[in-house]
Amino acid sequence: MILLYLAVLVSTCGSPENELHLFIWADYIKPELIEKFEQEYQCRVVYDTFDTNESMYAKLKLGATGYDVLFPSGYICELMLQQGMLEPIQKSFFLT
Repeated sequence: MILLYLAVLVSTCGSPENELHLFIWADYIKPELIEKFEQEYQCRVVYDTFDTNESMYAKLKLGATGYDVLFPSGYICELMLQQGMLEPIQKSFFLT
């Protein structure tokens, strides 16, 4: 999971705006890790947090946009796939 996560992050930070927008579980990533990542890859990580799948889902259904990566879990993944709310990670994002 960590390798997949880092591969996505590295590829996104190479974008012209050099910002990576995450929607993640509260307390999912230590702030020190984000700071280290920002320094190493010269990008800015912007993130919002959620405490339940339901609150994340509700925010997205109400129109929240602009996230590069989000971290749903369990049953909500299937629901979001069925509703066309998720896109697959492109293989070109991975470092070789």
